[in-house]
Amino acid sequence: ALPDVKRTFSIVSPATFAHRKEGNRERDPFALPYTNLSNHAAANIPAGLRDLLVHPGDTRHTAILIETSKRSPAEETGWARTVDAVDAIFSKMAIEEHWLAGTPVINAELNRAARRNMLVFYCVLSLLMIVFGKVFLAQTRDLYVLLAVVLGSVLPPMGLVSAMGLSFNMVTIMLPTILVSMSASVAIHMINEFSLLRRTLPAGQALVEAVSVLIRPAFWTTATTVTGFLTLVQSDVNPIRQVGYLAALGISLGFLNTFVIAPGILDLLGKTRRAGPDSGGQVCIARGVARLAALPRPSRRIVVFAVLLFSGCLAGLPNLEADTDYVNFFRSDHRINAAYRSISETGFAQYSLELDVILPQGDQISDPVYNYAIDNLSAGIEALQKINKVLAATRIPAGIQARPVAFGTADPTGGIISYPLGLTTPDGRRTRIVILGDHMSSRDLGSIRHAVSGLVKRHMPPGVDAEILGTNVLWSNMDMSVVETQMKSVAIIFCVLLVLMPILTGSIRIGLIGLAVSVLPVLSILGLMGWTGLPINVATCLIGGVALGVAIDDTIFLLLRTRRELTAGGNLQKSLPESLLVSGRAMVT
Repeated sequence: ALPDVKRTFSIVSPATFAHRKEGNRERDPFALPYTNLSNHAAANIPAGLRDLLVHPGDTRHTAILIETSKRSPAEETGWARTVDAVDAIFSKMAIEEHWLAGTPVINAELNRAARRNMLVFYCVLSLLMIVFGKVFLAQTRDLYVLLAVVLGSVLPPMGLVSAMGLSFNMVTIMLPTILVSMSASVAIHMINEFSLLRRTLPAGQALVEAVSVLIRPAFWTTATTVTGFLTLVQSDVNPIRQVGYLAALGISLGFLNTFVIAPGILDLLGKTRRAGPDSGGQVCIARGVARLAALPRPSRRIVVFAVLLFSGCLAGLPNLEADTDYVNFFRSDHRINAAYRSISETGFAQYSLELDVILPQGDQISDPVYNYAIDNLSAGIEALQKINKVLAATRIPAGIQARPVAFGTADPTGGIISYPLGLTTPDGRRTRIVILGDHMSSRDLGSIRHAVSGLVKRHMPPGVDAEILGTNVLWSNMDMSVVETQMKSVAIIFCVLLVLMPILTGSIRIGLIGLAVSVLPVLSILGLMGWTGLPINVATCLIGGVALGVAIDDTIFLLLRTRRELTAGGNLQKSLPESLLVSGRAMVT
């Protein structure tokens, strides 16, 4: 009776299903009506169907198949409402335990967690910003500047998510993290520059000098990062496109806030006093950076160690794979993991696919040639790994076909009586093979799809069109699209930087070195993921772009300051340590 539930299939369902109409049209005859086979419970259900619901000798466990209406994976509110309603029904029953599985269940829990984590993130972020701001920034004034820039970058895009009716899901939940890391980076460079200049200059003059020093590197770091996120707009997946243009908006706002709001606050609160002594946190950072700046050429041992370290990490890149397993997104003790483990232990399926088979015009499934082919195809699919059971019209015993009362009124075409489970359309030209199996990741599903395609070519006559359908297929396509989009995005921004860095630094050699030292750590982390078996998936695929954005920003700040020192008449041996002392301090902070 739930709005989003079309029908259920169980061993005790009452035999009252009627051929109903929805509005002015017939109920979709191609939809699978998981209705009642009999009121004589499992004993009267043919073995081909009984195994879906009960197992021989097991009198304690039974499965109930619930078919929900079609809904976009992004519509998490509807999924959560339906899942909670089903859960509430079972909770009121006198049964020992119940477990729910399926894409609606996973999707509802993922998005519920995303919204919950959003609130936790804001609270924890605010606390961390205040605590670390007090430790690593010179004055409370600097903390006000940092919070103003960050909030001015994060809140408008997140407000747009709500105002536009976009969902807070496991992709858009990453927006605050992205915006905080990017906007805080530029803001801290401004705070650091102003604090150092304020020691010897009046507030107004220090501000003018700070802005003139930082405006160029800040513009180019913002431009490259915004370009990187705008490349995500090419994605076929709505949440990824939304992250792309909302992140670009927030980062642009961060740049404006840094050079409009931040100078205003610094000017207002910086006139009354000069910069005070460094705090304990700043002293530690300053000493560490000073030691780094004082180093001559690195020793041969350090160079050898660095080469071996990065080489070892990069060697893992060939092992890096793209795969998404939504069940493993949750901790091992989470109820989703517990549900899938329990259902698997009882031997029931947790995963469903549908193979849509369309015969050539004028042909019918009742033709012995197609009956034989579909039966062989079903047997071939059932023999695949991770597949528990295949339900096909040709496998339904005649005994069920003789009970039209249990499934609705007689149809003049004989369609409903001949194929009472709704696996075949009344004209007999289109049939559906239901594939039930163990839970699969995107990579597992890809292997199954490839194997099924091969079986279709082997067993079905020419002219037959067959395609695997289902929410799981939709998710798999989305995962692959997300990963592919991110890889393209990183490749595009790398090509942009390959041209831009030599132009900004005025040297092809220095520009390429700057790009290399920014890209190398990111590639090394991806290599470590390859070594440890952590796949690139719909959640981790954004890591590379964000890390590269932060790394290249700091590289541009350091290299442009060094070039400025050189232009002013310095030499590299003097300019580079001085740049490290100023920009390096902000980078570490």
